[in-house]
Amino acid sequence: ALIVIPIYTAGRLSAARRDVIGTLTRRERQLEDLSHRLEIAVDISKIGIWELNSKSSQLIWDPNLREIYGVGPNERVAIGTWETYLHPEDREKAVAAYKKASHAGGSHISDFRIVLASGEIRHIRSMGTAYADADGWLRMIGVNLDVTRDVHLREQLIETNSILLQRNNELNDAKLLAERADRAKSEFLANMSHEIRTPMNGILGMADLMAGSDLGAEERQYLDTIRDSSHALLKIINDCLLYTSDAADEEDSVD
Repeated sequence: ALIVIPIYTAGRLSAARRDVIGTLTRRERQLEDLSHRLEIAVDISKIGIWELNSKSSQLIWDPNLREIYGVGPNERVAIGTWETYLHPEDREKAVAAYKKASHAGGSHISDFRIVLASGEIRHIRSMGTAYADADGWLRMIGVNLDVTRDVHLREQLIETNSILLQRNNELNDAKLLAERADRAKSEFLANMSHEIRTPMNGILGMADLMAGSDLGAEERQYLDTIRDSSHALLKIINDCLLYTSDAADEEDSVD
């Protein structure tokens, strides 16, 4: 018993140790895979990451963040470096948002512009959070996203919508003008029909009355000529008015 029990116990402990080592090894591989996937995702998305240690005053910018701000890999970055890139019109708002979040548990989301050394302006969306480490020192970590392309696309969309709205208003104005012109045309044709036909009908009416009176052969020939000419002229007037009206209707149907 003195020999078997210790050997059995040692074997159990060894097996348990192997299980623990195996579990730790699997978790280590999982963490490595997760870290690798996160690294690929961050690199593809071009998200810039920064981290600040208040104890050592050490500020770390990853390669993506340096690329966003146009900072070389060997250039030194300090706590105030970020503020030097801020657009003058956005500096106060961005700094206030950052300071508001610079306490344990604080966080911020803000949009601002930066001006690169080349003069190029970029639109940035910044997110960060602060926490206390195991020693009680404040640490901050955050990300920056270059949303310049999204902002420009939104501006172009707004401009395009404005142009479309203006064109739509112009079309509505043109439609109103066309409707007014159509009404004026209809009124003109109605007036022409009345103003021309009325005197012609008067001439024909008087000629018909004269035809019933006692006229000589020569006077009746004159009267027949007046009546024939009046009928011919009235037919021409009717044809002209009808053609004009049909042409106007065809234009309206095309419009």
